[in-house]
Amino acid sequence: MNSKMKYQIKFTSIFKRRIKKLSKKYPRIKQDFSKLIDDLEQGYFHGDEIQGFQGKVYKVRLASVDQQKGKRGGFRFIYYVVTKNCIVYMMTAYAKSSQEDITNQQKQEIKDFINMLLSG
Repeated sequence: MNSKMKYQIKFTSIFKRRIKKLSKKYPRIKQDFSKLIDDLEQGYFHGDEIQGFQGKVYKVRLASVDQQKGKRGGFRFIYYVVTKNCIVYMMTAYAKSSQEDITNQQKQEIKDFINMLLSG
């Protein structure tokens, strides 16, 4: 946690597409992750760090108001933290009911994004 610096939250195009798609089935998804965004802005990083990436990539479980299943059956949000620049990139999201875990394709998209950031 970094109490002095406020983190900037950036939504990747992949994340925006996933939220748009998920919001058709789960109209209150934005409400579901608004507290997470507030916490991330303050430097509170929730969830488990996913290994195999350059830098800090986290997967956090969130409850779904629409599904009423709690965190276990709710959503998974994946985000990447750049502590040096105080930026959090929201990478992707999925409903646990339709996807068991992050896919290899999603992992590759995240790796490609991180490589692009580091090279440019």
